[in-house]
Amino acid sequence: MKHLILLAIIFFSAQVTSKEVSNDFDAPAGNSGTAHKVPVDSDMYFGCELDISEYRNDGKWGPSLSLHYIDHSKEEVVAIHLTKSQDDFLVFNVTHREKRVNDYDERILVLKKISDVISMSMIWSNKVMYFDVSDKAGQSSKFFLLVPKFTPEKASLSISGAKGTYSCNDQKI
Repeated sequence: MKHLILLAIIFFSAQVTSKEVSNDFDAPAGNSGTAHKVPVDSDMYFGCELDISEYRNDGKWGPSLSLHYIDHSKEEVVAIHLTKSQDDFLVFNVTHREKRVNDYDERILVLKKISDVISMSMIWSNKVMYFDVSDKAGQSSKFFLLVPKFTPEKASLSISGAKGTYSCNDQKI
């Protein structure tokens, strides 16, 4: 509960400068690409609203959409991943990887696919990563992860196996 209160204080009391970018995406299954990235040089919010018109599965690879905070010097990544199961559920996982090895992998939400508009956001503040996911139908989850030695250099949106539009926003806090 203390973390949610801190999160609310950060949102409402911080003076922020917001940058929003919108674009279309069209990524084949199995081909992951970075759709949007921003530098990170302080505590910040990074979030994207995804309007997914088509999920693609080529039999070997399915759709995947991810927000990442990355520290390239230590090969460390903290991320939230959205995948679509074959039985039409949207599955959200939070991961922490160092040198391509999972230190942490937690399923935080499974949604019946009702809405094609998904919002995912991450806030990096005071060595804590806060996650928030929701759809337009009102289904949502919040989560946090303590990452005391993590110092991200950039944040990004990666997409594979999906078509649609995104609108991303980053704010220093």
